[in-house]
Amino acid sequence: MTRKGQILSLDALFATIILISLLIVFNNSWILLTAQAETNPSATTDAQMVLDRFILNPGYPETWNDGNVQLIGLSDPPGVLQESKLRELLDFNASEIQNRTGVTKYNLYFNITYTNGTAIRVARNVTLLGIPLPVEIENETVFGTYPTINSSEAAYARGVTWYKDNRTIVNVILWR
Repeated sequence: MTRKGQILSLDALFATIILISLLIVFNNSWILLTAQAETNPSATTDAQMVLDRFILNPGYPETWNDGNVQLIGLSDPPGVLQESKLRELLDFNASEIQNRTGVTKYNLYFNITYTNGTAIRVARNVTLLGIPLPVEIENETVFGTYPTINSSEAAYARGVTWYKDNRTIVNVILWR
């Protein structure tokens, strides 16, 4: 008895199981990809605007501090981050930074890292009851709250700058 062109029921069973498994994996991958936060073109434009304000402008006034700032900018000249401006920025909370960048309808998160991924650390003076102490504390340049998994919308912008003769990356995320 020869078996030309015949299929065994066991072979058909294995082929069906493999096919169904592939369909399930494809379906789950598709669901995960489409369930991620949507990117609104307006949010993307706003994220790029905030990034440009940070890395291309000195802010307003140009010699701003936490008492007189109207618009936050971190660079002078464009593309070169200033330590004094980063130091001043450490005194702001997330909502103050949002208001001073013109972002009010989104949550703002941004960080500044070296190209190897480590966060820039900025030293700032410490005062006690208004009296300067001979101590400096280093803070990482990470501001705001990172988007949650439940975020309905997110937009991302990234720019390359210089800080103390090192290339750095500024990441801006707007989300809600």
